[in-house]
Amino acid sequence: MNAFLKKKNHKKLREQAENWLRLAEKVYHFRKDIISEEDMKDLHDTSSTLNKALKKKGDEDWGKVRLASEELESVLSRKKVGGYFYPQSFWAENAEMFLVAAIVALAIRTFFLQPFKIPTNSMFPSYNGMTHEVYEDDSSPGGAGNMLRFLSWGTLRRDVVAPDSGEVLVPVRSFERVPGRKFFLFPTTLNEFTIRVGDEETTFTVPGEFYPFEAFKDAYFPGDEREWSELLQDPKNQSQIVRVRGRLFLRTGKEVNQGDLALSFAIHTGDALFVDRISYHFKRPDVGEAVVFKTENIPTIEKPDKYYIKRLVGVPGDELQVKAPGLYRNGELITGAPAFAKNAIQEEKYPGYSYRGLNRQHYLNNPNATVTIPEDSFFAMGDNSPHSSDSRYWGFVPKREMVGKAMFIYYPFTHRWGIAK
Repeated sequence: MNAFLKKKNHKKLREQAENWLRLAEKVYHFRKDIISEEDMKDLHDTSSTLNKALKKKGDEDWGKVRLASEELESVLSRKKVGGYFYPQSFWAENAEMFLVAAIVALAIRTFFLQPFKIPTNSMFPSYNGMTHEVYEDDSSPGGAGNMLRFLSWGTLRRDVVAPDSGEVLVPVRSFERVPGRKFFLFPTTLNEFTIRVGDEETTFTVPGEFYPFEAFKDAYFPGDEREWSELLQDPKNQSQIVRVRGRLFLRTGKEVNQGDLALSFAIHTGDALFVDRISYHFKRPDVGEAVVFKTENIPTIEKPDKYYIKRLVGVPGDELQVKAPGLYRNGELITGAPAFAKNAIQEEKYPGYSYRGLNRQHYLNNPNATVTIPEDSFFAMGDNSPHSSDSRYWGFVPKREMVGKAMFIYYPFTHRWGIAK
């Protein structure tokens, strides 16, 4: 037993001695230009003495090792010798580790894997952008439920309390862009919406990429399958639009009392995924892949400093044509991704390829229109064709703008988690 304890103590003593020698070497390399000759001589002598005492394993003079370690520690503890390396602070001890970790993370992000978050629903239902869920009084989750949803799905809840008693009026389209904070820390821009109840107004904010008009529709016009813009064009609803203080509001017909919830809904975050940045350095993008690209050199895009994700539907030389609900490539129904087949028969929630936005589409805006992809360019479309701003509107994606293909959805923890489709 004594032999075991002695062996254990000797092992610990050797480790401590080797740590002192490594620290002495670091101090020498980082501070040799500012350490005095006398201190440098002491550092060299005590380090050499400790090295000799250690010798090779099995021949150590443990008494001398202990004494030499204490002498080297004494030299390193001098402020003019050890500086910020000794006594060691947390930052001094781990600065190199943090720096290396940051460099490795930056290298991975730049050359291999880039995180990307999907803000819109142009690729729905393959990928989700931010979506909403309207709460009824009997379906609203409690505190624990809200926390679980936030952690699992990135869900944000918005409760709008009626400032007065009366009918709820919601904005037709207007909102304000206001400064805010993301994760309570990072500056960002939010959308602020105003709701009227009776003679009073109240506001709420949502992320800058989210617009709650569809939430208004689901809350106050349940069962209406039309989109918000179509609902507003209904003559019956047109007559319910009123102007108050220069803003247009839609009367909902819902009466609430002061202090009641005028509106309660959740915002579920968009899918966050990793993008494979390396493959396209060695191979051409394939039709059917969900690709991420920069918009910097696509002049017809209004905000040319973004990253987009779309489905690649055409490579150089391909001829495309839409015969709703199908998309045709070189005269045949396009293949290469499950989303193509599901759109062609409008299966599940895939809406099919369409000609919506005729007055704004430059390509494929009628059943007879075709487009041929030029050299070093690609054609990209969203899986949610009726609600996707894509190459039909702003044209071709230059080869040099391709970043990579969607690889893995890592958040939120839904049925889509895993390998990107």
